[in-house]
Amino acid sequence: MQFRLHLLRFTTLLMHRLTKRPSTPPLSTLESIRCQNRERATLWLSHNDQSSIFPAKIKPMLPAYDAELPLLGATLSRNREHVSSALKAESDPLSFYGLPSCPSLLDTLSEFMALSAAQTAMIRSSTITTAWMSLAARYMTQSVLEQYLIYGGKGTEPLLEAFAWGFNAGLVADARSVEGRTNAMFWDEDGEVVGWEDLRNRHIRAVSEDLPSSPRHCWRHAQFIPEPGESLDIHLENLAVRNPISEFEDGMIAFLKALLVCQPKPILAQMESAKLNGLSRLENDLLKQRVGFTGWRIRRSYQILSTPYGCSTL
Repeated sequence: MQFRLHLLRFTTLLMHRLTKRPSTPPLSTLESIRCQNRERATLWLSHNDQSSIFPAKIKPMLPAYDAELPLLGATLSRNREHVSSALKAESDPLSFYGLPSCPSLLDTLSEFMALSAAQTAMIRSSTITTAWMSLAARYMTQSVLEQYLIYGGKGTEPLLEAFAWGFNAGLVADARSVEGRTNAMFWDEDGEVVGWEDLRNRHIRAVSEDLPSSPRHCWRHAQFIPEPGESLDIHLENLAVRNPISEFEDGMIAFLKALLVCQPKPILAQMESAKLNGLSRLENDLLKQRVGFTGWRIRRSYQILSTPYGCSTL
């Protein structure tokens, strides 16, 4: 039940973020989340080698993130209209999307990680897959693009915060806590899950020899450092074109639906079908009598409890 509530909360926050709704967290809550996210990223970066993210050969190009950003207000407005149109937003994009009171992808990234870690922890033999790693890297990429193209961000802080994910050998946290589970998600028997560091860094670095030469494969990787002579704003807009936000959201919807489908049925549904935790039909009937749920009561209770979790939410 707790996982389903977590899934519902994250889905609502992610899919309804462009429009202000009663479920939208207040600004004070968002500011608290942002502070916690920055602190988490700072701690991770203090225990990991930043040169794996920003190699020495591209560090001279990083000042462009301060010199050429933030983008002009008119450019930000045009970008908001484009994203809202691509995602079929229900209201005027300029009235809420891109404001400090609007939840951003960067705000929700930690919730995505926590949800994924909770699912991994429930399946003891499970580990993150290549497909999940690809989706997570795309989430980071879209978070960064949104910060620069929609929210008017500048500097490399959004880049570092978004991509500061992986196993943290220096983290001291209860294994049952959100931080502990998330950290454990990136751990395999012999160290950090194989392939994660390479995939993550290929989405942030602009080192051509580190990227495959096939254009069909390259378009998925976000090279955030522009080529010499290319302006940063044009480079970021081209990245957004090559990494459509609508395709990312389609991937997230598929992921959330898969999480929902793989959850066990609610207990009342199991009782009604006489398949509760392996109990025999007789034991199941006796349990139903003991708790006082029979006939229509079970069906009605199941309808009430299951309504919020329907696929229509996704």
